[in-house]
Amino acid sequence: MKIKTLAIYFLYVCVLMFVCYACSPTKHISKDGYLLSKNKIILNSNNSNISKSSIRPLIKQDPNNKFLGVKIGMYIYSISRNVADSNCNFFEKYLFRAVGDRPVELSEDISNLSCKNIKTYLNSHGCFSVSVKDSISRLRRPYLPWTFYKRRVVENYIINIPNRAIIDSFIITVKDTSLQKTISQLTKNIPIKKGDYYNEDILSDIRNDIASNLRDNGYYSFTNKYIFFEVDTSKGIERTNINMVINNPTITIGDSVVASRFKPYKINKIYIDPNYIPITSSDYLPAIDTMLYYHKQKHNLAVTPLYFIHNTTKPIIKEKPIMRCILVQKDNIFSSKIAKNTYDALFQLRNFKYIDISYTELPPWDKDTLDLACFVRLSMNKPINLSSSFEFNYSASNNGVNEANSSNFGVEGNLSFENKNIFHGAEIFTTNVKLASEISSNIFKKDNTKNGWDIFNAFEAGIDFSLELPRFFAPFSTKFYSMEFHPHTSIKAGYNIQKRSYYDRSIFNLNYGYSWQKTEKKVYYFTPAEINYVKINITDQNYSDLINRMDKRIQYQMSNHLVMAMRYSYIFNGQNIKTKTDFNYFSFNSEIAGNVLDAYSNLFNKSKNTDGNYTLFNIPFSQYARTDLNYIHYNYKGQNSTLVYRVFGGIGVAYGNAQALPYEKSFFGGGANNLRAWQMRGLGPGHSKVASNMKYDRAGDIAFGANIEYRFPIAGFLEGATFLDFGNIWTLKNEKGLEGGQFKFDSFYKEIATGAGFGLRINAKFIIIRFDFAAKVWDPAQDLEDRFVLNNTSLSDIMVQFGIGYPF
Repeated sequence: MKIKTLAIYFLYVCVLMFVCYACSPTKHISKDGYLLSKNKIILNSNNSNISKSSIRPLIKQDPNNKFLGVKIGMYIYSISRNVADSNCNFFEKYLFRAVGDRPVELSEDISNLSCKNIKTYLNSHGCFSVSVKDSISRLRRPYLPWTFYKRRVVENYIINIPNRAIIDSFIITVKDTSLQKTISQLTKNIPIKKGDYYNEDILSDIRNDIASNLRDNGYYSFTNKYIFFEVDTSKGIERTNINMVINNPTITIGDSVVASRFKPYKINKIYIDPNYIPITSSDYLPAIDTMLYYHKQKHNLAVTPLYFIHNTTKPIIKEKPIMRCILVQKDNIFSSKIAKNTYDALFQLRNFKYIDISYTELPPWDKDTLDLACFVRLSMNKPINLSSSFEFNYSASNNGVNEANSSNFGVEGNLSFENKNIFHGAEIFTTNVKLASEISSNIFKKDNTKNGWDIFNAFEAGIDFSLELPRFFAPFSTKFYSMEFHPHTSIKAGYNIQKRSYYDRSIFNLNYGYSWQKTEKKVYYFTPAEINYVKINITDQNYSDLINRMDKRIQYQMSNHLVMAMRYSYIFNGQNIKTKTDFNYFSFNSEIAGNVLDAYSNLFNKSKNTDGNYTLFNIPFSQYARTDLNYIHYNYKGQNSTLVYRVFGGIGVAYGNAQALPYEKSFFGGGANNLRAWQMRGLGPGHSKVASNMKYDRAGDIAFGANIEYRFPIAGFLEGATFLDFGNIWTLKNEKGLEGGQFKFDSFYKEIATGAGFGLRINAKFIIIRFDFAAKVWDPAQDLEDRFVLNNTSLSDIMVQFGIGYPF
């Protein structure tokens, strides 16, 4: 037995040595080169308030990424031979090198550049006497042979900061006296005070803010090049006196350059080319006509003349939607902010691939306020888009109530059509047709007797239409709002039929709503009318008997109903798409339904049905109030990793004409974007037990949950994530069939379901394909003493969730 054991160990060692040799990353670096294993920052500072985290992004060469402490991507790449890409075989090129990461060889030039960047950064933050140097040290692990690590090194960045300068005084010198009052107003709340650390980033922000504000106040020719800082360190490099100087512009008279002064500009003429084609293009069309239109942007503004330059006999897009977006007004002073708002308003029409707003100075030049001509040039997009998608899926469970131990095969197809300029007024029309079906694997058995519709466990077909108008439609007039807020009106309608082995359902919906954007980060939605009509027919007697034994809430959800609701939503998105900085995302929704119909029924003394409900066209209508919120915080850890926190919750209360929330307005737990250790809509409510014969979604009136997810790169386009999910749903009342589902303040915290897991994501840039593997940690459906279930988890208990995009 001992000889056999030793032989096995010897075989393991041989295999390990072969793998280490075959996957050695050092074969992909030059003969005298070193593999960069780690960057280390050694910061010697005397209360400079400089952190290592602020320096780390300045290092321009990072080692290969690690996953669970191992550089998997590097080793995958290293399976390939040390040959050029053109000489690789198929597997080396499209598998090992595509999935893996090339071993990072230490570069002296890049190290020197990193040192230079660090020194420049620290100098700009007041560390004038800083010294930065780099050195390498050997990487050594006692449990592996020296030959394995002899060409692997740590790059050390040694930074010595003896002191950091503070600001002793800050003064402003304005050489153009006509700007003195304006500058004083703009710098009244300047964010610098005595004793602050010297920081050129803050000085740069001040300069940019002053230049931007002056351009918003009519000074078209002013740029930040006229502002510079004189830094006096005569009292020593530890204390600085700063003089912000705002220079005069200069003009050339003969051979002399003399100082001039800044003059404000106002808009004199506005030209619009709605179908601009560069003269260098083969499709160039010369202008054939110039039309003058008069437009009043708002009721409190003057009428503005707009000159449209046409190169076609019939405009591709009407003038009116463009005129509404032109926020630049004749005789108003120049403002870069208004120019940007005009650009944004034109961009949200989604009809132009090129938008350019430029200005030309007009004579005479001796006036106190000079004139500008504004040119708006627009190039059209192709208005029509046609797209399709097809999906095949397999599930080990089925949707039937009478079948067990069978699997499902499903297909889904979507066809979409979009016209962004359907009525030549930038109106966006879209329609989508959907077909989906699911069949049981039992139909392939010899004893199968199913045919026709019976072969389908599920079938779904639907069509929807949407028309989006780039303005507020009736009852609002364009004179009462500004296009600066990007107003839109949307009208949507759809019809969907669903066939299951135990019920048929048809859904009709109609939606009329408005949206607007107060700032780039704040978006508002108001839907004054949303109508949903659901008609259901239970076709399976066993399922009908099951529902009839349940609480009225379940019966109500599985019966015909009508929802006429009003909804308000708010979204705040603090993401900066230009830089990776931490940000918050917040959404809030609130809606009410049925109050108007209930008031109408009471006012005209309408009769109730046998269940005690008012009806409209013999259909009971829902009456409820509902609200929900969602908060997400993104915390970036370096350039590639992210820690994401999420908290969500909501509550809905049915009253008056309804016994429960409609099915589509209820809260659900579980699924790929919620608590991933449970099937979609398979969690809760509360600690209610899940009976094996229950084939209906488990819904609640209250939802609360939280997620923590750490996302990180693994190799190439492969990303990973670890996560913890918490939450549950509850009912407001104790209901038959869902005993234990009622929310109670003294015990709800014991019913917070907990799941944990690991995710794999394929980041193909244009799409993210996600697989999450989750296990239950705390299962509230078990008895209290048995709710910690992680120690009893087997491989078959792991829930696999598939999704497109990140879960939140």
